[in-house]
Amino acid sequence: MKIAYVIPTFLPNMGGAEVIAYETAKRLVERGHEVDVYTSKSYFSKELGAGFEEMDGITVFRFSNVFEYGYFIRYWGRGFLRKLKEKEYDVIAPYSFGHINSILALRYAHRAGIKHVMHSIIDLPPRSFFAGCAKDIYNWVSFKVTFKCNRRFTTFTDFEKEWLVRRGVVGDDVDLLAPGISDIAFDKYSKEEDFVLYVGRIHRTKGLLSLVRAMKGVGAKLVIAGPDAGFRSELERVIAREGISGVEFVGPVFGKEKYDLISRCRVFCLPTSFEAFGIVLLEAMAQGKAIVTTRVGAIPYWVGEEAKVVEYGDVAALRGALLGLLSDGKLRERMGRLGRKKAIGYRWDKIIDRTLEVYDSL
Repeated sequence: MKIAYVIPTFLPNMGGAEVIAYETAKRLVERGHEVDVYTSKSYFSKELGAGFEEMDGITVFRFSNVFEYGYFIRYWGRGFLRKLKEKEYDVIAPYSFGHINSILALRYAHRAGIKHVMHSIIDLPPRSFFAGCAKDIYNWVSFKVTFKCNRRFTTFTDFEKEWLVRRGVVGDDVDLLAPGISDIAFDKYSKEEDFVLYVGRIHRTKGLLSLVRAMKGVGAKLVIAGPDAGFRSELERVIAREGISGVEFVGPVFGKEKYDLISRCRVFCLPTSFEAFGIVLLEAMAQGKAIVTTRVGAIPYWVGEEAKVVEYGDVAALRGALLGLLSDGKLRERMGRLGRKKAIGYRWDKIIDRTLEVYDSL
C-alpha cells in the first residue's frame, strides 16, 4: 500500500502529532508498505534546510511556508500539490484538522478518487476572548470546506469524536484510533530517585509556571526535559525572581534515554492546559509511575485511577497532589501497577493492526 501523510510539522519537532505520525509511518514501512510524509521545513522559529530526506524508510518532503500564522495557517504553495500528484497513492491521510495543506490534500484525493481519511483533531483552546472568536470562525470555515471532500475521520478518544459529531459528522464515520507506545517503553532501566519529572515542550501552554510554583515546599527536585519552544527564558526569570530552587533543565530526550529518565523519577507530572491525548502520560504509565496531571482536553476521557487529576492552573491543588504521592509509597505503587496494566493495551502492534483495518475500510 502506498500512503501519503500530510502534517504541519514533523520530526525533529517533537509534539504529539509529529511523534505519532512518525511512529505509525515507521511501523507501516516495517510491514512492507510505502509511506511518504509531506510537511513544512519549520523547526520552531527556524527553517530546516533539506527539502527531501529518508528517515527510517520513510520519504519526507519538506516545503517552505509561503505564509504562516500559528500552527494551522501555513501555505506551502503550488509545489506541494504538484509533488503529491506525482505518485499514485492508495491512501492520503492528513494529520491535524484545519491545516490548509491538509484540506488541499483531501480535495485532491476526493477529486482523484483516492481513498482518504483525516487523522486526529488538534483543537487548542485560545488564550483570549478575541482569539476564541477568531478560532471559532476559522474552525467553522475549515470544517465546511473539509466536510465537502472528506467524510471519514479518526480520533484518539471520544473527546475529539464528540467535537466532530457536534459539527454534523455521523458517529459511524469516526474511528477511534489511539496512539501507541514502543515496546522499549516497558523495559527495566534505572533505580528510582527523589525527583519530580516533566517531559515535553517548554511552552507557555504546558502549565510549567504552575508546576515550578507548586514545587515550593515540596522538598524534591524538579527535572524538566524537552526542547525550548520559546518559553524557557521567561520560565527561568520566574524561577530566579521567586526564589524557586531545585529546578534542573536537561534538554530534549529521546528513545531509551527518555525512558531511563522516566524510570528514575518518583512522580511524573504533566500540568498542561490542553492535550488531544497526552502520549507522554502513557509512557510514564508503561514505566509504572504515579502521575499528576490536569483535567483538560482528552485526558479525563482515558486517564482514571492511574493518576491524580487536578484543575489546570490550581497551584495549591498541584502541590497537594505532588506531596501526597511523594509521601505515600504504597499509593505510588498501586497507581503504577494500574498505569502499567493500562499501557499494555496501547502497544504499537495492536495500533498498526487497527490502522490498516481503517485504511482497508475506506
